[in-house]
Amino acid sequence: MTGTITQFIHALLTHRAFKITVYGGVPDLGLAYNGPYINWSGIPLLPNDVLEPLRLTYRGQRDAPEPSRSFNSSVNAAKYSMLYMTNAGAKNDQMYGHHDLNAEPGSNATIIVASSNRGRSFKVFSNPFHSAVLLKYGLRPDTCFACIFKFLFEPKPEVAEAALSVLSHLHVNEHALKIGIHIRVGDSVFQGHVVRDLNPYEKYFQCAIQLERAHATPGQPVVWFLMSDSLHVRQLAHARYGNKVLTDIYNASFHMNCPHTGDCDQVSSSWKTAALLQASAQLWASSLTDFQVLTPGSGFGRLGAWLASNPYGLHEMHEGRTNCGAGTHDSYLSSSLAGAGV
Repeated sequence: MTGTITQFIHALLTHRAFKITVYGGVPDLGLAYNGPYINWSGIPLLPNDVLEPLRLTYRGQRDAPEPSRSFNSSVNAAKYSMLYMTNAGAKNDQMYGHHDLNAEPGSNATIIVASSNRGRSFKVFSNPFHSAVLLKYGLRPDTCFACIFKFLFEPKPEVAEAALSVLSHLHVNEHALKIGIHIRVGDSVFQGHVVRDLNPYEKYFQCAIQLERAHATPGQPVVWFLMSDSLHVRQLAHARYGNKVLTDIYNASFHMNCPHTGDCDQVSSSWKTAALLQASAQLWASSLTDFQVLTPGSGFGRLGAWLASNPYGLHEMHEGRTNCGAGTHDSYLSSSLAGAGV
């Protein structure tokens, strides 16, 4: 979704219609989201020979050579242009931070077919060719990502049902100080890795405690919303800190893109749908928090934090970080360029 927001901005600035497609077993986003402001019906499906080169995608092998990508002779090059931005951080910085998107190679094609897992929705506001246009549209660098996300994706009722107790608690306690905590253990949890000790992750909770002391008013209730790919981390945190921690202590996480993690044999289509609904519910819940404590480099945790639209709320737990007091938040600029970006 991070790349999707940036590609929407690309379409907006180059006066194009915009369509989202998924492949490789990833469930259709329409299972979790409505698109109430967009009429998709007039946009035809793309032919397979156009999509096929973009399916040669990254699968977690960081040193693997990039496969060659080109359309075969059956594809009309005047009609279609390919934009592959997966893991292309430097290319993204140059294109979205400095170039005129209307003058990029292939920009004259009728349809640009893009694959991207990287976001530059903040960086594009420094682009001399496009920043004034975005500002004229009423978009701002600190709220643009959340604004476009909420325009494109409206959670369906099934999303609320996937985390009803957490969401209802966050809504009901509107006067509570809400701190989101995201702990990413890593893809090893999808192959059965068990976390037996919470202490390596205790710094996240100590950060939350410091945020409480700095920002809670006298008598104000405080809740922590915990997201983690590890069921054991969630269970251990709930056991240590009690009902102050809002989290799912019953259901293991599954990666929707199972070829990436190697657990496809364990994940049926119904599980993938459930995983999409659960992830969507977690993002929704994260958007309701006031401050966020995040695993550095995790795109999922960062996505939820940016949906909260609080430029003073981001606290990524980089190596050696011990201070989460008032004024110690990470800047939106540094966060927007880290990992997958925003």
